[in-house]
Amino acid sequence: MTRSPAVDLPVPLAPRAARRSRSALACAGLAIVAALATAGPAAASSIVYQCGPGVCAVDPDTSDAPRTLTTAGSVAGVTADGATAAWVAGGQLVERPIAAGGRTATLFSGEIYDFPRISPDGTQALWSFFLAGTGWFTYLAPGTGTSYPPAVASSTYQTTHGWMGSSVLLARRGYGSNLPRICAETVGGPGCDTLLATEPDASTQVSFPSGSRDGALVVAVRGPESSGVGVPVQGRISIYSTSTHTRTRDLTTGTTDAHPAFSYEGDRVTFERAGTIYVVPLSTGVPRAVATGSMPFWGGPQTVAAPPGGPGGPGAPTTPTTPTTPTTPAPGGAGPGGGAAGGGSSGPGTTTAPGARLASTSLRYRRRAVVLRIRCTARTTCSGVVRIAKGRTTLGSRSYRVRPGRTAAVTLKPTARGRRAIAAARTHRVVVRLTPRAGSPRSTTLTLRR
Repeated sequence: MTRSPAVDLPVPLAPRAARRSRSALACAGLAIVAALATAGPAAASSIVYQCGPGVCAVDPDTSDAPRTLTTAGSVAGVTADGATAAWVAGGQLVERPIAAGGRTATLFSGEIYDFPRISPDGTQALWSFFLAGTGWFTYLAPGTGTSYPPAVASSTYQTTHGWMGSSVLLARRGYGSNLPRICAETVGGPGCDTLLATEPDASTQVSFPSGSRDGALVVAVRGPESSGVGVPVQGRISIYSTSTHTRTRDLTTGTTDAHPAFSYEGDRVTFERAGTIYVVPLSTGVPRAVATGSMPFWGGPQTVAAPPGGPGGPGAPTTPTTPTTPTTPAPGGAGPGGGAAGGGSSGPGTTTAPGARLASTSLRYRRRAVVLRIRCTARTTCSGVVRIAKGRTTLGSRSYRVRPGRTAAVTLKPTARGRRAIAAARTHRVVVRLTPRAGSPRSTTLTLRR
């Protein structure tokens, strides 16, 4: 399948401020390998997910309560063996063994934007970045030994990414007569380097692909587009075959399901629905609630076979449980409430109330503008005003409006005073405050770079 030159873009030049040396990257890679080597084998199956401002883990095969891994961080995945979790905190992508007593290692320090996901072996990570007026870029960290992480894929239209073993998966949006595609990508490739599956329904789009360990299946969200160039954040969970290159079935029939991931064995899928984490067997298609939270990732072989009436059996409870808190917060945490300042932040083990929330984990000032990603988790349209401030100085503000269940890119142009403040330094710690038309405001502290 050939690519259209109107869609796939050349890889952009690396930002100067984020350049890293070959030796620094080599040391970072050795540190990660050493940390993973000391983690030991996985003790259990683990679903790692976002729980309010923190990151939690739960074993879906037992009745044990979920456990809080950090009180402040944005979840970035779990290794295939279920032993190591990852999250973004304090401007760093860090990894730490799920078992108590493990030490934290930094996988990448630099610009980390939307939807960070570590590879199954824990040595690399993906994230997306939207460059106003250009398009979406998917970066692969920590890179291959030169400077800034390379862009593994790019597109005029929005893309989302995932992993199948060591292969990078990309869901490419359909447009015109071109159907939505799920592709395996390589750095420097022409675009859709290996076609894995095509969505036959041109009225829908696909997003957030996740591959089974054997490479036979891909699970993804299927739903209506979120905008003229966007993709669905929510929809139904669908299964695609890499041998027939098409959709084989819809695993769920809801319209608010998101972020699917295969189990280690590939016989079950976890996903998010309205702030609850579910597990659904491919054999039955009947979902079961296991935790309260969002954005689940799954690793580790099944802990025990589920007995009748036990976890996953006919008598399994459908009410998710509350996670316990760690005895020592992980680096990057700031105690209960974590890095979020101001109203609207929830404590450990709770889920943020529905409404607008900031999806960006760091900000970039380019072309006299800052692009923020705002997600609406409510059942109605989220609208209000977003404001960026440094200390007592307001850098800029603008209104936002995001459809329910969608994530939108909001471009904010700083004021003249704000531009002068940004020009004074390369890096700033700023507070992003979302003030909805109805409800409590929410504030998040992030790093802004120019």
